Amino acid sequence: MSRVLTKFSQYLLIYLISSLWVGCVNSTPEVEPSVQPEPQAAVQDAAVQQKAPEPVIESVPVPEPAPVEVVKVVDQPAPDSCVPLRSGLEKGAPSYLPESNVVITSLVKTCSINQGTGLMADSSWMAMGFPCTAGNARMEWKGHYINPKMLAFSLGNDCAMAPKDHIEAARKVVEESGIPTSSRILAYNPFGVQYWELSDFGEADVGYMVDVRTIPSRKELWKEFTAGNQPFKIRLYGRENAWTQNDQFYEVDAEIRLTSRTTFGLHVVQVKLLDDAGKAAVKSRCEGLRPKRDCAF
Repeated sequence: MSRVLTKFSQYLLIYLISSLWVGCVNSTPEVEPSVQPEPQAAVQDAAVQQKAPEPVIESVPVPEPAPVEVVKVVDQPAPDSCVPLRSGLEKGAPSYLPESNVVITSLVKTCSINQGTGLMADSSWMAMGFPCTAGNARMEWKGHYINPKMLAFSLGNDCAMAPKDHIEAARKVVEESGIPTSSRILAYNPFGVQYWELSDFGEADVGYMVDVRTIPSRKELWKEFTAGNQPFKIRLYGRENAWTQNDQFYEVDAEIRLTSRTTFGLHVVQVKLLDDAGKAAVKSRCEGLRPKRDCAF
């Protein structure tokens, strides 16, 4: 009997333990699975949290616009129009323009108007200047400065002219003569001295070197020239130093003026175109010089 009870007690104990274990398992709460946020949403949330502060834009001062330069438009004549000329050029070329200090030697396309000779607006032209007119040409003497034994003034083509170049010459000529700015200067050549005369002192010679040799000439000329600062008159003969179709022989009345203790300048007074008779007269005077000179000009 006791053995039966013992076995029964064992079964009962096992039953109670099993019932307790089942109860514990059933009473455990269910844990819902956590929902992970989608990756894109997480990135957006992070971007919102880490969003950089907006930059502060400073106002930049706007510079004031530069003043507009007003360009004066000069009315240009039509290329086929005939432009009137002035300052003696209406009589045709060659013509000396005293304000410009040049000779207009050729007008390529001339035309006729009531005032005389005109120039086509698209025409070209040529001019001639004079050596040493820019001043500061060097003079030479031998002996003492107060009483020199020889005086020399070089009027070669290497001596600077005024106007100094074709650009300045064209500007001056346009202002003085009425030649249109649409025209073009083809050449600006120097005057080549072939023969000269100092009529007040009886001196003359060929070439561009003015040599004062006689004692009376040196004393009187040099004294007035240096001490009295008085210019002396000279007459020049020659041609444009260029190959030209026209054989134009000029007579130039000028003055040699002192510009410093050792330099001089040539001042042109008037220019005259000589005809055959005038050229023959100059050649005759040249051939009368002794010793004999080469007067083939």
